[in-house]
Amino acid sequence: MAYDLTPLTERIHPLRRFVRLKRPCATSLVRDPVPWVDATLLVLLVILIQTAAMHRPGVEVDLPVVSTTVGAHYGALVLSVPGEGFLFLADERVHERNLGDQLAAAFTGRANRELVIEADASLTHRYLMELYSIAVSNGASKIVLATRRPAGEGAVR
Repeated sequence: MAYDLTPLTERIHPLRRFVRLKRPCATSLVRDPVPWVDATLLVLLVILIQTAAMHRPGVEVDLPVVSTTVGAHYGALVLSVPGEGFLFLADERVHERNLGDQLAAAFTGRANRELVIEADASLTHRYLMELYSIAVSNGASKIVLATRRPAGEGAVR
């Protein structure tokens, strides 16, 4: 095996020896906005994907659609009922046998004794009336059934 003992500078192509390579300087990053725009768009894309994948906290309830609504005050206690037998009072799981005690404990010391019932559209009227009577007997002064607005309607004025 033969070794080439000629210096490296002589082995490089003769025209390549005299070409000066451009080195990036600190001001080239400031002048060229394309990398900054690319990085910004990538960050925005990641944020959009993460927000679309995030779920709302709480329980998913399919509310019935109604065009007229009656509102409740801000800070009212919320009872979510995604299905018969599943109850969530202020986003905490409650069993039916303990609902009265939990409502009484939640209403003690509160000036606002309103209850919003977020009931799934598949629930029966009998079940809703049972919940209504439990709430009234344990201190609720006003009970509102939550509904959804039809698509395309504006907010309440």
